[in-house]
Amino acid sequence: MTIDTIEHVSDLTWDRLHAGGLAPALADRARQHAAGCPGCAERGAALAAEHRRFVAAPPPLRATPRPRRAGRAIVSAVAVAVAVVAIAIVRIRADAPGEAIRSKGGFGVTAFAGRDHDAVPLGTGDPIFPGDRLQLSYSADRAGHLAVLAIDGAGQVEVYFPAGATTWAAAAGRRIALPASTELDDVLGEERLWIVLCERPQPLAPLVAALRERGIAAGPPPDCEVQRLRFDKRARRSGGAR
Repeated sequence: MTIDTIEHVSDLTWDRLHAGGLAPALADRARQHAAGCPGCAERGAALAAEHRRFVAAPPPLRATPRPRRAGRAIVSAVAVAVAVVAIAIVRIRADAPGEAIRSKGGFGVTAFAGRDHDAVPLGTGDPIFPGDRLQLSYSADRAGHLAVLAIDGAGQVEVYFPAGATTWAAAAGRRIALPASTELDDVLGEERLWIVLCERPQPLAPLVAALRERGIAAGPPPDCEVQRLRFDKRARRSGGAR
């Protein structure tokens, strides 16, 4: 996706820029376009104010968190299915961390983490801590089917969301909180998230297999788009301060 190929900067592009999830080159192009387009400049300023209000009152951490230990159990179950299920995964170049690969439409993700009611917004590379609950919100201009996978600091691939064997039916809209958070375990190091939105339901097993084979740079299936987020999971300092 390039800003050059569209007439104006989309709301989702502004959302991703304000959340720190847009590649620097694309962010520069959006700002350059807005500098010569009063309509885009006005819309960008309005969405920046909306984003500030959004992060000041983040979505609640869902009452039914999914521990990552449970996620590992799901991966073990779908690993058996990999032997009999195959899917052609498109090879697409690895974009900058946090930048979405887009096939059509628009898709963005915002992450929050914390405990109880102290959730804070996250940008790429920000620290997270064992015992935190990770809550994601997404924006999409069309309904689709969503899943959140991750590669932890030990290189293990896990399914964060949803439970079960297929992607979750996601409604169109902006800043919709997923119905479950994920409790982070004690594996430290780089935590890389791979969030996919597809036009049709997808089995999770081939997605897990693709990440195991190609890592976080794995491309999505046809008619899907993916966003990647990266965080630094650290041991919490004494006193529990972030």
